[in-house]
Amino acid sequence: MRKSERGASLVPLVIIFLIVALICGAWAGMMYSELEGREGVRAQLAAAQAELLVEQNRRTEVLLHAQNVGRKVGFPIEAEAPGKQVDFGTDDARVAAWLLTAINDMNAKYVRDFPTATYTVDDVNGGIKREESGDKIKIAYVKTGSLPNPNDATVENIYREMLGAMDRMLFDITRLVAKLETEKSRYDTAQTAHEAALGEKNQMIEQLRSDHNSYVSQAATRERDLQDENLKSEERRRQAEVDLEEFKKEARQREGEMKNSLLAKTQEVRKLIKRRIDGQKPVGPDGEVLAVTEAGGLVVLSRGKADHLMPGTTFTVFNYGKGAVKIAKGTVKVLEVKDRTAVARIIEVVSPLDPIVDGDMFESATYNPAEVLHFYLLGQFRKYGRSDAARRLEQIGVKVDTKVSVDTDYLVIGAPVREDENLQDTEAYKLARELGITVITEEQLSRFLLY
Repeated sequence: MRKSERGASLVPLVIIFLIVALICGAWAGMMYSELEGREGVRAQLAAAQAELLVEQNRRTEVLLHAQNVGRKVGFPIEAEAPGKQVDFGTDDARVAAWLLTAINDMNAKYVRDFPTATYTVDDVNGGIKREESGDKIKIAYVKTGSLPNPNDATVENIYREMLGAMDRMLFDITRLVAKLETEKSRYDTAQTAHEAALGEKNQMIEQLRSDHNSYVSQAATRERDLQDENLKSEERRRQAEVDLEEFKKEARQREGEMKNSLLAKTQEVRKLIKRRIDGQKPVGPDGEVLAVTEAGGLVVLSRGKADHLMPGTTFTVFNYGKGAVKIAKGTVKVLEVKDRTAVARIIEVVSPLDPIVDGDMFESATYNPAEVLHFYLLGQFRKYGRSDAARRLEQIGVKVDTKVSVDTDYLVIGAPVREDENLQDTEAYKLARELGITVITEEQLSRFLLY
């Protein structure tokens, strides 16, 4: 009875123990699960922190690189203040505004004006022709459409286009400098030759004058001596007269020789002066045809009063073919002259299939803006009077001389005034030949005036 009672009393204890054991086991399982979850969170946190550190380092490198690039292109990025983000959008706006300004400045500033008569367009290596007005031509060094839209532009492509514009400008500058140096060298050479010729001429004149004075003095002395001797003897007087005449003849001969020598030297000096004047005439055409009327009868030329152009002047119009060969296209005659331009009438067209058009060149062998031609009229003119011929020549800017001189360019020989007169025996004709002046006929003058 007691034994069974003890056994019965242990049952509740066992049950309680089992319950407690179950509760402890459940609690231990819960604690283990919770502990295991916390370790996973720690691992994830550690991984996130490592990734954050990598991104922070990467962001720092990007910021440093951006600051370095910004300083080099002129847009510094301020260092990041604590708790403040860098506003890259503001710097992008600054860069876009600067790029727009740079593009507009390049389009506006890389443009130059050159004289039309001296500048030769070279679209491959030099500037690009933008427009032409009168005696000026506008050259651009930034190619049209080469600069990108500001939204698509970069400092690099603007820099490369700037280098290209500078190369084209440098090509033109180098070419113009070389041309100026060539012209200066030619002018210096002509000037030196001119001064040397003038010095030699002056020296020759002084020597001839000295020789002439010496001969005159000797002749006078000889004449006095002979006169004194004539007092002594009539025979000696007659002989002295003979000697005096021979001496005078010799003196006249020597004087003629000195005159011929002076004229020859004057001719040489004149040729040198002419070569100097011709060397100052611009190389190439005298100008360009700016416009042609719709009917094709009138043209506008790029020369005017400022270039010493006179009404009545005729020009040959031409253009360049392969190998820079001149191809004649016709003839024009100036009707009206303005300050910088002139209106001319087309008087001849070589081929109807190749008419005169804008951009053609014109030239004349008798026209030079730096030179006035001098004519001398000899005899009478059957086709028109002497005064009418002089008037027509003066209308086209020719100076009609009253006598033949070293300044005379052409002697126009007409018909004799008298039947027994030979114009080639006149002093004017002989002097023109001695000076090397070009002699033309009345018919040649008529063609020159385009009657």
